[in-house]
Amino acid sequence: MSIFEDVFTNAKNTADVACKKAENLYDKSKLKFTAHGLESEINKKLALLGELVYEELKVKEDNPEKMQELLDQIKDLYEQLDSVNKLISTTSSKVICSECNHENPKDSQFCNWCGTKLSD
Repeated sequence: MSIFEDVFTNAKNTADVACKKAENLYDKSKLKFTAHGLESEINKKLALLGELVYEELKVKEDNPEKMQELLDQIKDLYEQLDSVNKLISTTSSKVICSECNHENPKDSQFCNWCGTKLSD
């Protein structure tokens, strides 16, 4: 094998590694964008729930079906957000605490922020 072929092979390998890292960064960015969207949707639902409770208390009327529907939607959004955060943590060298959502080093056994035991 000539020196030119060695240089070409090394350059190709380096480019392949760089592409793989760029793909991982892109995937992680997409997941973080999705997580941000879910957090925004949760905040909107919480605001709607607060308005609904306020209106019901103001006029002394109950609408438990509407409240339960919003509570179910919020619970579903939190579950989706938790799944996305877990995916984010698997694509990085960090693990996200299930209690406070703080990022911790991958090898941590306990959350550096709240002290919760981190799952394996």
